Amino acid sequence: SYEKAISAAARAIEDGHPLNQSLADNNLLPGSEFRAVLLSAEASGRLSEVLDQQRLIAEQRLERFQDSVMMWVPKGLYAMCGALALVMVL
Repeated sequence: SYEKAISAAARAIEDGHPLNQSLADNNLLPGSEFRAVLLSAEASGRLSEVLDQQRLIAEQRLERFQDSVMMWVPKGLYAMCGALALVMVL
């Protein structure tokens, strides 16, 4: 389960293993790109700064996705209502 994976990663980190390795070993990384970012951040000693940048990037992506959904959902509903009205008339 997710809780067990987090607990195992936390124990590994407490035992001195790198963050990226602990997360990867427990399948907690979203992808290889993020692991590369973590490796670089840990090596440079800028983990906190890099994680903050990644958070901002994720927030921006989420906002764009939400904007896209909010733009297309009403159009889809209008189309379904129009199709339903057409079926009722025919």
